[in-house]
Amino acid sequence: MRLTHFLSALVFGKAIVSVQNPLQLGDLSEPEPDFTLLKPNADFYCSRHPNANDVLLLIEVADSSLSFDQNQKLRLYATHNIPEYWLMNLNDPCVEIYRQPHGDCYGEKTALRVGDSITLSQLDQITINIADIL
Repeated sequence: MRLTHFLSALVFGKAIVSVQNPLQLGDLSEPEPDFTLLKPNADFYCSRHPNANDVLLLIEVADSSLSFDQNQKLRLYATHNIPEYWLMNLNDPCVEIYRQPHGDCYGEKTALRVGDSITLSQLDQITINIADIL
């Protein structure tokens, strides 16, 4: 809830917040990420599910699903060129930031903790303090 509350206020008018809603990644893949920032859309994606081209940021929150999110979901999102994937690792309080998708992996991985901040790659005017969301 903290993540949704904080990011919704930051991106108001710049992106659409989607929480646990379907994301169409092909005919046979429609995951429901924990949190997604989507490009603005006049009908708020009422006429279709968003797809990979609509994603600005995708976030999964993980404790028991950590290994699955670090492996299978990471490969799925990279394969579909999701530009920025964050994994909120609740077991080792940090946010794993994945950028620069290439094939089925990401070229850049950074782990951030309380005290760190990050600027969104797709919304460069928005900087987030990790302490606000973790």
